[in-house]
Amino acid sequence: MNLKFFSYLLLAGLTIIVLSSASWAKTWDFSANDGGLKASHGKWTVKDGAFHVAGTDSAMHANYVEDETKTWDDYTVEARVRPHKEGNTRWAGITFRAQPDLHEYYVYYLNVTNGTTEFWMHKKGKWDTRQSFVKEGNKDTNNPAKGGIKVAQDTWHDMKVVCSGSKFKFYFNGKLQVEFEDDTYKTGGVGVWSWAGPTSFDNLKVTLAGGTAVDPQEKLTATWGSLKTTR
Repeated sequence: MNLKFFSYLLLAGLTIIVLSSASWAKTWDFSANDGGLKASHGKWTVKDGAFHVAGTDSAMHANYVEDETKTWDDYTVEARVRPHKEGNTRWAGITFRAQPDLHEYYVYYLNVTNGTTEFWMHKKGKWDTRQSFVKEGNKDTNNPAKGGIKVAQDTWHDMKVVCSGSKFKFYFNGKLQVEFEDDTYKTGGVGVWSWAGPTSFDNLKVTLAGGTAVDPQEKLTATWGSLKTTR
């Protein structure tokens, strides 16, 4: 066999193996634009390297939902979230497994008033139609913040959700808060969310195990070479 041809086959085989086993990540740093997030309610702007929403509507959200997100299943989504004191924002967080109609998704958010985090599901209907999840006798999904964490306004908080099938792990400032299970939405996009008050968001990031990388800025499949430089 021609040595050059053999080398080509070997390289192609290794590329397939790497692509099939690699995880990839995409970060929205909001340095220039919204990266293709589609907003519902509220006034959304990109300024000073962050994504901001203003308004008093319930369930103001901006989700990244494209054809490729229909196959996003097991992944980690995280973002920095800053509820504003001016405007008295009490609830803000991140969305995941978001559906194409924008109004169906899961949301994990902080509750400033109660010093808790919460997990809800938004359902088909109005943009703010939703239901809570009850666990271990709780009357709702308020989960007291663990690890000595203080939920505060005008403070950047790190929020993260790890999705694995129907199981979800919820983190707040690096501390595991609670775990839930639900299989209503099996795949979907990611985004950010605020209820009835202004909030800033930064470094929204999704990390999937396997698949090919997608650049939301261009809505094109990224090459393996560019993927390697960003990991």
